[in-house]
Amino acid sequence: MNNSIQVSLALVAVITLPLCAADWPQYGGPNANRSTSEKIQKIFPAGGPKAVWRVPVTDGFSSLAVSGGKAFTQVMREFEGAPRETLVALDANTGKELWAVPLGIIKLGGGGESGTDDNKGGDGPRSTPSVDGNRVYVTSARLAVSCFDAKTGKTVWSRDLMKEHAGRNIQWENAASPLVEGNLVFVGGGGPGESLLALNKANGAVVWKAHDE
Repeated sequence: MNNSIQVSLALVAVITLPLCAADWPQYGGPNANRSTSEKIQKIFPAGGPKAVWRVPVTDGFSSLAVSGGKAFTQVMREFEGAPRETLVALDANTGKELWAVPLGIIKLGGGGESGTDDNKGGDGPRSTPSVDGNRVYVTSARLAVSCFDAKTGKTVWSRDLMKEHAGRNIQWENAASPLVEGNLVFVGGGGPGESLLALNKANGAVVWKAHDE
C-alpha cells in the first residue's frame, strides 16, 4: 500500500446468528487453526453481504482480534511528527474508536517497501493483537511484547526482546503475533537459547525459554 492510500476496516453480516457470535480473540481464531464452529452464511445478495459499519484506517496488514464486544488491530499513525505503530481498540458493534496507544516508531525497509505490481508496498504493522479476558497482548514491529488493559489501553507490562533477550529482528521487522494459551503468552524473536519464550500472561515474567534460530 502507498502511504497516501487509506484502507478501511469493515464488519459485515456473514453469520446467520445475531451479532453475539463467538469471539475471534487472536490470529487464526479461538483455536489458532483459522476455523470456527459458527454457522457461516454461504449465499449472499448480488451486492455482497451487508456492511454493518466501515471505518477508514491508515496503512497496515494487521488483522482483527475480536473479543468482549471490542475489535483490536495495529495500524500506522503519525505521533509527534513520526510514523508510529499504533494499537487501536474499536467498538465491535459500531466501529467507534475507544482508544489508541502508540507502540513505537516503525520504519520498514529491506523488503518491507516492495511488493507485486498491483501492491507497491508493505507499509505498516503486520502483527495481530491477541485478547484474553480484559487484557490485550501485542508484539511490535521492533519486538517489544506488551500487555494492555482492554478497557482503557493502559499498559500492564512490557518486555523488549531485543534489549532484554538478545533479540534479532528481520530486515522488514517483526510480523509474528503473540499466542495466548492457558496462563502463558508465547512469543518468538529472542537470541541464542531463547528464540521461543513463554511469558506469564499476568506479569510478563519468563516462565521458560528455549531453542536457537
